[in-house]
Amino acid sequence: MSAEPTSAEPKPAEEEVAEEKPWVKEPERFVAAHDCLRLRFVGSAAELSNSADSRGTTFTPQYVHQIFEDEAIELPLASRPLNMEVLYTAASLDLWIRCADDAAPQADAAMDALYALMAELPAPCASLGAFTQAAEQPFDPASVCGDLLESYTLASPAAATGAVSYGVYCGAVQGDAARKAFAERVQTIYRWCTAGWG
Repeated sequence: MSAEPTSAEPKPAEEEVAEEKPWVKEPERFVAAHDCLRLRFVGSAAELSNSADSRGTTFTPQYVHQIFEDEAIELPLASRPLNMEVLYTAASLDLWIRCADDAAPQADAAMDALYALMAELPAPCASLGAFTQAAEQPFDPASVCGDLLESYTLASPAAATGAVSYGVYCGAVQGDAARKAFAERVQTIYRWCTAGWG
């Protein structure tokens, strides 16, 4: 007499097979969008013109799938390399989108990638000059962020004074165009760091 099992044994989970990225399958046709894009924070005209010394203010976005399908850009070999920058003013996060160091895009495919980027971000400044002016203007968070709820100071060996002060603000976005525009710009920063879709 054999004993019958009382419950069915769970089936082993099927292994998910990761789909090969477009630039791996067709390297002559696609590039990884992640490799073509940098985020750069600018506080002055001098910082903007000194791109060689921007390592501390330039970052590679963690995620680009919300802007570029499959994290890829279709780019013929003749249009490479493509080095796009999203420039943010360091305080108010106004932006400007360009090829790095204002280089001219190589052919239509590079322009298409820039247009795809522009379509997914808030309206940039009217010109690079307007962006530079915005970068050099003082920024008062209270002017767009609402009421100061709390402030605190943390020691920072990197800061000249040895400490950095922070503020926590709260304000309703509805009914305030400047606050809404600022919130939309801040949201783009989170977008580069969010794995989800939407």
